[in-house]
Amino acid sequence: MRFEDLFPGQNLETDTIEFKQFLNSGRDEQTGESLEMRWLKTLVAFANTKGGHLYVGVNDTDHELKPLAASYADQQIRLVRSTLRDRTDPILKADVKTIPIPDNNETKYLIDIYVPLSSYLPVMAKDHGSYFAFIRAYGSTEIAGPEQIRSLVYRSQNVHYDAIMTDEIFRREDFTELFHCYQERNDGKELNAKALMAIHFMDAQGHLCQGASLFKDNNDSALTSLSVARFPGIDSGSTEILNIHRYHGPITKTILDATQYIQDISVNGITKKADGDERRFSYPFRSVQEGIANAFAHRNYWISGSQIQVSVYKDRLEIISPGSLVSASSLPKTTNLAALMPVHRNEVVCSVLELCRLIQGLGSGFDIIENDYLAQDDAHKPTIESDNSSFTLTLPDLTYAKGIVGQENEAPDIYVEDAALSMTELDVLSYCYPQKRNIREIANHLGKSVSTYLREKLIGGLIEKGYLAKVDVSPLTVISVRSKVFLR
Repeated sequence: MRFEDLFPGQNLETDTIEFKQFLNSGRDEQTGESLEMRWLKTLVAFANTKGGHLYVGVNDTDHELKPLAASYADQQIRLVRSTLRDRTDPILKADVKTIPIPDNNETKYLIDIYVPLSSYLPVMAKDHGSYFAFIRAYGSTEIAGPEQIRSLVYRSQNVHYDAIMTDEIFRREDFTELFHCYQERNDGKELNAKALMAIHFMDAQGHLCQGASLFKDNNDSALTSLSVARFPGIDSGSTEILNIHRYHGPITKTILDATQYIQDISVNGITKKADGDERRFSYPFRSVQEGIANAFAHRNYWISGSQIQVSVYKDRLEIISPGSLVSASSLPKTTNLAALMPVHRNEVVCSVLELCRLIQGLGSGFDIIENDYLAQDDAHKPTIESDNSSFTLTLPDLTYAKGIVGQENEAPDIYVEDAALSMTELDVLSYCYPQKRNIREIANHLGKSVSTYLREKLIGGLIEKGYLAKVDVSPLTVISVRSKVFLR
C-alpha cells in the first residue's frame, strides 16, 4: 500500500508535505553529522515558510507505507518532542498524531507531525553549538541565507521598511519631481499635504517616513537604483553588452525615465504594407511601465547592496527585483499573472505610486500586463517567477516572430556567415542554440538514428568548423558557438 492510497491526490513531496521512513538520532560515525538534523531541518523549514506535515512511516522514494510498531512509534514521538524542546529556538510546537494501519494481526502506525507557520520568525535549529534557519522551496528544504533571514524577521515583526518614521521634516520644495509627476498624470490637479498625510507619507507634525525619503529630489539611496542593460543575444553569458544605463533618484522619475529609455531602444513604429499601415512595437508601453513600477512597489527595501535590474535581450525583457513576492515567495515560472494575490510589502511606496497613477489602485498590476498580451500566442506570453531572493517579470519581444527562445521555441531562426552549410547543419545549429544538447536529443530532433555519420560527420564536422562546442563526451553533448551562430 502506498501513501496516495490513504490520501488520494497527495502523492508528491511539496512545500507542505514530506515523507520519512523513520527518524534517526545520534551522530554519523564517519562525518560526525547530527542525524536528527536530517529531519529537524524540515520541521524548522515548515515553521519558517507556511507550515506543513512530516509523515513518518512512509518510504520517501516510492511512498510505500512502512508503518511502525506501537512501541517504536511511541519512541519516535518522544524523540520528536525532546528534540524540538532542546534544539529549536523559539521552541517549536508540533501537533503529533498517529494513523493506525492494520498489518496482519497487528495494528501499526504512521506518524503525522504537523508544524504550523510560526508567529515568531525565524525559527532556528541548533547544531554543534550554532543556530541555522531553514526554508521550504519547490518541495525541498534549504538553508536560509542572509536575505531570507532578514525577510523572515520582517514577516515576524510585520515592520514595513517604508513606514518607519524619521526625524526629517517635510518641505514641499524637496519633492518637485513627485508633485510634477502627480500633476502630469492627474489632469493638472495639485497634490496637497493632506493627501500625503492620509497615506502616512508623514505624520501630523510633518515628520517623514522612510518611504517618503525615496521620493525626494536629492535622493541618492542605492535602494532606488535601477540599471538597464542591453545584450545582443538571449542571455548575459557573453561579455558583450551593447549598452547599459543606470538610474537613481526619486522613484517616480526613475520609473518614467527607464520606461522611456526602453521604448527608445526598442522597435516602436509603423510598417507600411499594401493593405495599410501596421503598428510594430517590441513591448507595450503600459506593460513596461507597470512592470518597472511594480518592481519598486514590491521590492524588499531591507536588502541593501542590490538594485532592480532590467535586461533587454534579443527575444525578451526581464525585470528582476530584490526580494520575493509577499504573496508567493516560491513561485515557479507561470503565465497566469492575474491570479497572483495583490499583497503589498510597502504600503507607503505603493500608495504614492497609486496617487501618481503609475500602478493601479486595486490588484497587483500584473493583470494589466496579462491583458496587454492577451491576443498573443503561447510563445509570446509574459511570465513571472519568484524565489526567496528575487522575483522576475519577463515580457516577450512582440517583434521577435517565434517568441522567447526555449519557450515554445526550441529551434529559433539563426544564420551564419558560411553560405556553404547545408539545411541539416543549420537545423542542428538552430536546435543547439538555446541550450546544450546530447547526440540522442539531436537525433530525435532530426528524426534520425544515432549513427557514426551523425556523430563523426555531421556533429563532428560542425565542431571542427567551430560552429559547435563540445560540452561533454559521454554522451556527446554540444552547444552552438554564439560568436559564429547568430539569431535573426
